[in-house]
Amino acid sequence: MGSYAKLITKNENPNESLVNDAFLSGMLHDMGKMILAQNFPKQYSNIQYLADHSTAPLWQLEQETFGTTHAEVGAYLLSLWRLPNPVIEAVAFHHQPTRCSHQMFSPLTAVHVANVLTQGDLKEQTGTKAKKIDNEYLNTLDFADKLESWRDLCTKADHRGDSSN
Repeated sequence: MGSYAKLITKNENPNESLVNDAFLSGMLHDMGKMILAQNFPKQYSNIQYLADHSTAPLWQLEQETFGTTHAEVGAYLLSLWRLPNPVIEAVAFHHQPTRCSHQMFSPLTAVHVANVLTQGDLKEQTGTKAKKIDNEYLNTLDFADKLESWRDLCTKADHRGDSSN
């Protein structure tokens, strides 16, 4: 996931700091899952089961059960560790990027797209486990037309075995 976010960012803006923030964000984007699972093992196991057997996304079930999501929990911890704001923002909003006021390409953009790409081809996003791309967010940033090229970029890197570059 981090490698995809890095590739997408490098393709859009080769700024080393931005690329590194995207990579780190991708690596840490789901860390809140571990925190919730460790502290609420039975409830989290139930939520994961429901997410696997329903159309509701995991983050929505987390919100209904705990009043927060793994994205928010992870972002909170990263803020305590004083990680850069773009990393915190990407982790916090990777499932719901329209909630973020940031209106330009950022690690959030790369992590959101990479998160969907790691679940399979964008054209095949169906079924109970499908992650949805936020087209409204990408349209607002004028990046909706980039999805296909980002998918191709990541797929080619996987085939070459160099997705970490």
